[in-house]
Amino acid sequence: MSMSTGSLFPLTLEGMFRQCARAGFDGLELVADGDNPARMAERANRFTRVYHLPVRTVHQNLLFKRTKNIWCAWMLEAADLALRVEARHVVIHNPSAFRWESPAAQRWLRTLDMMQRRLQRSGVRIALENSNPHNPDDRYRLLAQLPDLSAFAREHDLDLTYDTCHAAAAGVDILEGWRTVSSQVVNIHLSDYIPRPVPNGSALLRSLYSDHQLPGRGILPLDVFRRQLLAENYRGAVTFELSPLALPTLSTPRLQHKLSSLAEFGKS
Repeated sequence: MSMSTGSLFPLTLEGMFRQCARAGFDGLELVADGDNPARMAERANRFTRVYHLPVRTVHQNLLFKRTKNIWCAWMLEAADLALRVEARHVVIHNPSAFRWESPAAQRWLRTLDMMQRRLQRSGVRIALENSNPHNPDDRYRLLAQLPDLSAFAREHDLDLTYDTCHAAAAGVDILEGWRTVSSQVVNIHLSDYIPRPVPNGSALLRSLYSDHQLPGRGILPLDVFRRQLLAENYRGAVTFELSPLALPTLSTPRLQHKLSSLAEFGKS
């Protein structure tokens, strides 16, 4: 059982390690924050030693800017960070493009190749995550459909991260989606989904108030999904990736109680 550090803003990195270790988690998914990978890794490795809580996975920076370079800097930074903290996987998103011929898609492909070269023989693998459609057109982006994502991952020797909330937002039954990709999944982003309108259709507000909610607060059959994982003897990581507003991060006692409940939910 793992917790995404992106769920615990505005805690310090040490606070995230401390709270999750006390709650009984087995590891963390470290979200790259735009800091120099060497500096962030030095801090994370120090806290891993202090709290005996390893970084299992690294996730690319969630707040990245479009690049004019011939590569995507945030993907390479995530790979470097994963190497430095000895993570098992680095999680990346699909390209923000509709055609492989587009400049954005070509940059993404070049960067993917650079990542694989950097990670070669390190033991760190790339886990491509199913995407979250923030508007109707997003469903037509490259690799937005699970069968396409699965085929691309097989062709390029990639693993997959399966996000339950993203699948639901794309109109996919999470159990049907799981059956499509389960043999390739090494990391599950577990959260609930509340389909409700947000002002102006804001992607940011949707991510905070509708997506990535606490298990049991939304419409997803997460108990059934959890039993399915147990029946299949799933051995990969299960990572709670939640909206920071779904957790009481401003109250240490309440946060500690909630994190302990989440760890127990995942392990029961």
